[in-house]
Amino acid sequence: MELNEISKQAYSLTVRPAEKHIEVPVSDKILLTVEEAAAYSNIGRSKIREMIKENNCDYLVMVGNRHLIKRKKFEEFIESKEVL
Repeated sequence: MELNEISKQAYSLTVRPAEKHIEVPVSDKILLTVEEAAAYSNIGRSKIREMIKENNCDYLVMVGNRHLIKRKKFEEFIESKEVL
């Protein structure tokens, strides 16, 4: 094999086509971002951030430094409240 052919093979092995972004409806997601939870619940982002800072928040999942919200637990929490 020529050096040029080897370079082409190495290049084709390391370069992958861009992954396609799949849109999933919020109602089908398990975890929501703060922005998605705000849009889904009609509660402001600031209020949601305030709510997840509480110690007894069982609908929060940390992924690295990202705050994600368990949709079903969040729905249950909202349903159980009269005032936030």
